[in-house]
Amino acid sequence: MNKNLSFLNFADEDEKRVVSHALELAERSRDSQTRVSSFLNIREQKLVKTALLSDGSFCFAFYGGFKDAERRVLVCFPEYVMYSMLLEPGCIDSSDDTIYDLCKESCEDSIALLRISCSDFVKLTHRDYMGAILSLGIDRSTLGDIVPDTDHDAYVFVTAKMAQYISDNLTSVGRTPVKVTVCDSKSTVRLKHNTVSSQAVATSLRFDCVVSAITGISRDKSKTLIKQGLAELNYYAKASPDDTVGDGDIISVRGYGKYKIANTNDTTSKGKSRITVLKYI
Repeated sequence: MNKNLSFLNFADEDEKRVVSHALELAERSRDSQTRVSSFLNIREQKLVKTALLSDGSFCFAFYGGFKDAERRVLVCFPEYVMYSMLLEPGCIDSSDDTIYDLCKESCEDSIALLRISCSDFVKLTHRDYMGAILSLGIDRSTLGDIVPDTDHDAYVFVTAKMAQYISDNLTSVGRTPVKVTVCDSKSTVRLKHNTVSSQAVATSLRFDCVVSAITGISRDKSKTLIKQGLAELNYYAKASPDDTVGDGDIISVRGYGKYKIANTNDTTSKGKSRITVLKYI
């Protein structure tokens, strides 16, 4: 195996453990069965992808329960699946319908979907659901995306092993009583994050320039927020102002909101970057 993982010098110890476990899963999947990790955030997915691609022989994908998912599990396919599906080594795109269905089938025993519902008179937010679930003492890696469906209910992807525990123990969100239902694995629920699209113009794709452009604050203030850990790139609070932002990246800025970078390929007549941004609502 290619051991050139020098890029991990910039990773923290938790991220190194995530990559190490991913490499172990990929090795174990070669001649046996499909292996599935716990949920990974976007930064962890990028680190794992780089590590597995450095080997050149693994076939894998990331899957989060629906095509718009951010937090996703690593799915490592054995050789017999590669041969039967005519797959090449590398990271295959789970947005493709055939690969999506393959991932869904492979994760049936690993991922579960919960529906949390409450009274029609109470409005709950993503933060409310997150806080309530984590207060049960479970690890963040057991949780996938939390997708509010209306003001009064939400769907949550979790590892299958935690589904019943959460269902039995999550009785309220804040002071609001809730009902938790484990959805049938065969059920079809169309989920999508609620966002509003807009465009912003940045002098470059540096992290501080993009934060300034999408929030409307000065570049000096954006640098300050980044250095204070109040502006995160792909959920990483130690990002540098000069890090490069790309398509699919998630930016969270305390007090301003959460954004997904949809497109960075357009430029203005003056050579600046015209960015398409999806702001979560």
